[in-house]
Amino acid sequence: MGEGACRRDASSVVRAGLPAGLLVGLLVALLVAMLIVSPGCAATPPPTSAGIVCVVDVPPDAPDGLRWIDIKRWESEHGRIPNGARLVIRGGDLAPEGSDYLATYRDPAAIVVVAPGDAATPDAARDAGLHGVPEPPAPSPAPRETRLLEFGWDIPNAQTLADAAAAGTPFDGAVFDPILGELPDGEPDRFAWMAFSRRAIDDEAVARIVADLARTPPPFRASSLLRVNVTPGEVDWLEPGDAIVANARAAGRIVGEARLAGILLDVEQYAKPIFDYQARPRHAEVAFERYADAARSRGRSFARALAEGAPDAEILLTYGYPLASRDRIGRAFGLLPAFIDGLIEGGRPGIVVTDGYELSYPFRTREAFARGRAEVLRESDGATGVGFGIWIDWNSGTLGFDAAAPERNWFTPDQLAASIGHALTWTDRWVWIYSERLDWWTGRGLAEPYVAAVRRARASGR
Repeated sequence: MGEGACRRDASSVVRAGLPAGLLVGLLVALLVAMLIVSPGCAATPPPTSAGIVCVVDVPPDAPDGLRWIDIKRWESEHGRIPNGARLVIRGGDLAPEGSDYLATYRDPAAIVVVAPGDAATPDAARDAGLHGVPEPPAPSPAPRETRLLEFGWDIPNAQTLADAAAAGTPFDGAVFDPILGELPDGEPDRFAWMAFSRRAIDDEAVARIVADLARTPPPFRASSLLRVNVTPGEVDWLEPGDAIVANARAAGRIVGEARLAGILLDVEQYAKPIFDYQARPRHAEVAFERYADAARSRGRSFARALAEGAPDAEILLTYGYPLASRDRIGRAFGLLPAFIDGLIEGGRPGIVVTDGYELSYPFRTREAFARGRAEVLRESDGATGVGFGIWIDWNSGTLGFDAAAPERNWFTPDQLAASIGHALTWTDRWVWIYSERLDWWTGRGLAEPYVAAVRRARASGR
């Protein structure tokens, strides 16, 4: 769905896929709801509920160039919009990135753009059976052994993880990526980026990585995770995945022998879109269900191989079940739930799978984290743990980041500390701080107030 699917005129609803006969009724119901909904959605569900309506208001004094809604930014204040929700945008359009975000991560039943101030009577809205997001659940039982991780473009390798631990870090541990050698183009040959390939890491490389990790203090090691990507993704689910399983077995040896906490399994499709059914080479002749079965089997084999060397390892996913739409066949991550099903099955009884919920990157409020936790538990049926990621220099490619002028940044030091505190309250174990333009180990791009904010939040969250 592109930007053109969300214009101010009502015909956009038809273009978005709604039958024309339903247009009038839907618009009336949605507009009627606006008197009883706030920007965070209505609060009191009636006995019979037909759906969820969220209303997003665009400030009337917004500059012409900003008369749009960035859904990710809105959700950071109010919580994620549930799958299937009817979204009303009052007084503005979606930004291109907002509409792309909805198309990738949502299955919106309707997106309606209306004029500022449009509304009707509360009684009619109640009769229509429209309701809002339920109250979030209570926090996880305390005490919990939470862990605060660093993971970003400044990722250390097996040799430099010890230096990271000695850098006066405010973190309990870090995600790291071992370097196996050098590629023909002179770039480092990193384990994470070849894990889902036709090439298996050899025993000598595993032994070298374990030896390198011996320099890192045991407490920091015990809270650190080995990075594993689903890249390059060149092996189809229907092909034998012997090298992938071998690499999972190698990862288990590294985790077990070095006494790490586990692995961070980054399921973002940086190379081949392995979870996109319609991008699979044989999708025209092989049903979605068969591909899902194969992805599930691969997940089982991966977790079992990992458990051979590390039977109690933890798997922290960057994304979990909430990422995949209910319309899995047509979605970019449609095969991801089946793969996670397999990880959970193959990892029993000792391996714990946690959804790191990268969707929380910009969250700044307690309510957003609470609703994120509720979504993970709902979508996984309680099968995965709940974690959170926070992107300290969020969207810095667009918004920029200036540590010397924190008031210009998405997260000021105080906002960052508050977000970490909320995340530590609602997580089961893991909270990870992501960054792109900062280096926590050398101090590049950082300012002491941000370091102090992380340290303060971590101390109060213990």
